[in-house]
Amino acid sequence: MPKTSNKERSGQYTGELGKELHKTLQVDRPELGLNVFFAHKDTEDKEIEGVPMAVPHLGKVPGHASSLSFVDIAIAKGREMLILCEAEEEGADPKKIIGDICNILLSDHIGVRGRGSFNFSKGHIILGLTTYSEKSLKPVKAEALKKLIAARFPDKRDLEIIVITDPDAIKMIGKLKEKIMEILVPVNPSSGD
Repeated sequence: MPKTSNKERSGQYTGELGKELHKTLQVDRPELGLNVFFAHKDTEDKEIEGVPMAVPHLGKVPGHASSLSFVDIAIAKGREMLILCEAEEEGADPKKIIGDICNILLSDHIGVRGRGSFNFSKGHIILGLTTYSEKSLKPVKAEALKKLIAARFPDKRDLEIIVITDPDAIKMIGKLKEKIMEILVPVNPSSGD
């Protein structure tokens, strides 16, 4: 089997998580009323054919001219986005991390091709970072960025920003899944689950 570089597999685990969340939350649990949109898809996978991606937009009219970037994983209920998740499987510099978050914060709405526009005024932004080591300063920088966002974007105070890190990309993706499931499908202690 040929060895693949990090660039060749960039987004692979994130795409697999998106597919898994789509099946678990939308297909297998329609009673939850959730829609899962994600990027980094295997284009030849017929099982997810037609699942669109979410795109933050500036202004009131969605289109190529107003689009900012694709969101790695987006989960909506009705017309409201509940979770927007960006995952960096490879070590990313602060500029890339700021870009991922600012694309979301600067947007007026989140567009999904064929599904229209969604609001995102309260909910969760989850940022998953693969760090170079346990002693990496990325979590410290990400937490500082989180505090700055709260100060600089007062209209976004109803958004909770969650930073998840791990030196191993697969473990980081696993932590993202756990956090997403915790937010969307909380365990009900009275039901005996």
